[in-house]
Amino acid sequence: MRMYLKTRLFWNWSIRALLESYSIVTICAMINILDLNFKSVGPALSSTFAIIFLVTALLLPLKIYQVLDKNFHFLHMVEMKEKYGELYDSL
Repeated sequence: MRMYLKTRLFWNWSIRALLESYSIVTICAMINILDLNFKSVGPALSSTFAIIFLVTALLLPLKIYQVLDKNFHFLHMVEMKEKYGELYDSL
């Protein structure tokens, strides 16, 4: 029971938090990009972080695709099916 709760509860929560924060940060970075300001320290820091987050948000899906494409053949191994089972059925 403990292992079931640990894998279901904690794993699902972390994925949901990651996806929600990713979309929120991306939207905020897009809004901030419209008004870049480097005249003082605060707005310059905010603009710099907006640029960094937006570039990361654009490059991260491409990097994930690259890693999945490179390692896709491992998904057909028997060990992977036994270890992860339902996690990758839809891949």
